[in-house]
This record gives sequence, C-alpha cells and structure tokens, in this order.
Amino acid sequence: MIIRKLERSDCNIILDWMKDEQEFYIITGGTLGSYPLTPEMLFEAYSKQSDELITFIAEDEKLGPVGHFALRDKGNGNRRLCYVVINKDHRGNGLGEAMVREAIRYSFDRLNASKVSLAVFKVNEPALNCYKKLGFEKDGPDSIFDFMDRKEECSEMALYQNT
Repeated sequence: MIIRKLERSDCNIILDWMKDEQEFYIITGGTLGSYPLTPEMLFEAYSKQSDELITFIAEDEKLGPVGHFALRDKGNGNRRLCYVVINKDHRGNGLGEAMVREAIRYSFDRLNASKVSLAVFKVNEPALNCYKKLGFEKDGPDSIFDFMDRKEECSEMALYQNT
C-alpha cells in the first residue's frame, strides 16, 4: 500500500466509494457540506482547508486507488485522522487497516506528530474495530451528532507516539 496526495480527479472516485447518504454523513460528519456533493464541491471544500488539512489517496499495487483519508493539524503535535473511506467493493479485506497504518506512519514519521486522534461513530463498527486493533484508545468524552433526523454517538480515540 502506498499513499499519495489527493488530486482533483480523485474526488469523483471518492464520492463513488460512499454507498449512500447515511454513509456520507458517517464518514464526513457533515463537515464537508450537504449530500450529495459533486466532485468539484468536494475538491473546493478540501481546498478551503488546505492550510490545516492534507488529503491522501491510498493505492494498492494491483487494485489501484482503494481508499482515502485526510490528516488535520490540530496543533501541539496532534494530527487528526478524518474522512476515512475505503472503496465499497474492497471492504473487509484488510485494506482499511493497511491504509490507516500508513496514515499513522506518515503522521509520526513525516509530520512529527506525538498524537493521532480521530472521532468514529459507534454505528461504524468495522471502523471502530479497525482503530482498536491498531492501538487507538478512548481519549475524551463521547459526543452526540444530529443528522438525517436522528442522533448518533461518536467516540473520541487517539494513538500516542510512544504506545
């Protein structure tokens, strides 16, 4: 698995990887705009945050692009892992775990982070299990988000450099 910086042309495939409106909100938390987004809207949303956000595509040598994530600079050595999505046709094969492992490595080795944090909706059990497997632990109080006429509980998690 390799990771590279996001290009404008990647936005189309990222949006295609999200199955529906519910998944869009679970992945974005509603922070990128309202569903549905166009590829141009997604690229513009990312561009507006370019001073604090680095966006990536993960590629498998045989499958090509398989995933996407972003790292936000939260200050004080904290990088926030966000907008994590794996191609819906390749989920359940360990690609998400490999991609998050690369995101962690990039954060600690290239960005000199001391902490990688994230928020994950509890209904997203595959992601929650993946993060726990990679060593992320609860790091702060849970929060409640309102979207699609319901409330969803979200867990704060983090992984520290020396763990």
